[in-house]
Amino acid sequence: MPEILKIAVSVGTPLSLLGLLVAVIYLAYLRKLRYEESKLKSLPPGKRATQTDQYLTRYGINGRNLPPDEKLALIRDELDKRHRRSRGYLIATTIAFVICFAIAAISFSWRTKTADDPNAYQSSNGAISEPRDRAIVNAMFNASGTANNLGKGVYVWLAVEINGRIWPKGDRLTVDRNGQWNQRVFEDGHPDQFALSLWAANSDANVQLRAWLERGQQTGVYPELHPLPGMKRLARVEGLRVANQ
Repeated sequence: MPEILKIAVSVGTPLSLLGLLVAVIYLAYLRKLRYEESKLKSLPPGKRATQTDQYLTRYGINGRNLPPDEKLALIRDELDKRHRRSRGYLIATTIAFVICFAIAAISFSWRTKTADDPNAYQSSNGAISEPRDRAIVNAMFNASGTANNLGKGVYVWLAVEINGRIWPKGDRLTVDRNGQWNQRVFEDGHPDQFALSLWAANSDANVQLRAWLERGQQTGVYPELHPLPGMKRLARVEGLRVANQ
C-alpha cells in the first residue's frame, strides 16, 4: 500500500489517475474473492452446504441436483475463473496506467525541451552595418546589419539610445536565414547626437517592449525607457545626426 500511495502522489494526468484508481479497485476485489474462497474451505460440513447453496444462487449456477462435493467444485471453479479474469483486468489496467504515465512523462520532457530559454539571448551576437559611426542621416533612414545565435525565444530590436536611455524603433526585427536584417528608422526628436543600438531580448522583455510601443502608438507619447532585464546590447553606432537639424 505505501508503494501505491507513492505512485498516486506522482500521477501526472487524469487518465493515469483513473488507471491507478481502477487498479486499486481490482486489487480489492481480488482479495475479496480469495477471502471468500478461504472462508468457504474453513466452514464445517453442515454450514458449508448451506453456504454452498447461497454461492450457487449468487453466481447463477444451477446445481440443485448435484451432490455437495460437486457443488463445492463448481463454486471453486467459478472463483478460479473470477480470479483469472480479475488478474487479466488488473494487468490490462496496469499496462494502460504505464502507457498513460509514459505519455505524460514524454510530453513533459518535450515541453521542457521546446520551452523558451530565458537566458538564450545571452549567447546572441550581431552588428550594425549601416549607418556608420558619426554619420549624418535623414529623419527617415535605412539601418541594416546581422544577428546570429538567436535561440528559441530570442527577439532582436533596434533602439535610439541617449545617455543610457532607449527608444525602441518599430517592431522587433525580422532576421533572415543568413542572419541579415534591414529596417527603416524614423527619428526627428533629437537635434543633437544620438546612438543607434541593436538589442537581443528574451520573451519577457519582448512583451514589455511591444507593450511600450503599443502605448506610444495609442497616445502619441514615447517616454524614455531604460534597458530591461532580459535585454543585451549586441552593437551600437554613435554620434549620429539628423541632416535637417
